[in-house]
Amino acid sequence: MTDVQTSSNDPLAVAVRSLPGRLLQPQQGDTIYRQDEAGEHLFLIVAGYIKLTQVDRDGAERIAGILDSDELFGLCGENGAREHNAIAKGRTRLYRVAQRDFRGLMEKRSDLVWPVVESLSRRQRLAERRLQALLAQDVRGRIATALHDLVAHYGGRCRHGHEIDVPLTQQEVAEMVGASRPVVSAVLNEWRRDNLLSYTRNYICVNDLATLRDLSIVSSS
Repeated sequence: MTDVQTSSNDPLAVAVRSLPGRLLQPQQGDTIYRQDEAGEHLFLIVAGYIKLTQVDRDGAERIAGILDSDELFGLCGENGAREHNAIAKGRTRLYRVAQRDFRGLMEKRSDLVWPVVESLSRRQRLAERRLQALLAQDVRGRIATALHDLVAHYGGRCRHGHEIDVPLTQQEVAEMVGASRPVVSAVLNEWRRDNLLSYTRNYICVNDLATLRDLSIVSSS
């Protein structure tokens, strides 16, 4: 077992770190694996963030999710292939374990199965809500929905003096909501003037999560 130093007390993360594995430290933009690749390992995020993207039939790449510390990713689909691209956001630390060892852990520790199910279900709910927003809302509503969900689930105490922040660039917001970067920039600039949020090069900083919720599809679901 690799010695992974972390302050996390999450039972699932602790159990995964007890398995034989390897500590990886990818840098900003490094690809962990690509969509449709065969995979024998899965990954625990020890520190940092991972961006999951998916390429559709037309070749367009969209962000499927942003994952935070203690989350697992890399489980293969029924055909044994990866369903997403996984890309490091900033300096990241990952613990890689064999999928067969993880399956053995689940067989021995039935108490850990439900946390895995909850995590996957949460990601599915967020993906379905973004799809619903894409079909039913204009760009403003889609941006509000994407930001609200990411901030609510993955946001941390803002290091820039605002209420809360999430590691996301304007280009990544555009990829999530199916809009161009100039359109997203115009909406974010308007909301910044209204003091709803602010942003830096790599972070969206939210001042008023309640108002953001009112603008999103969440308020009507």
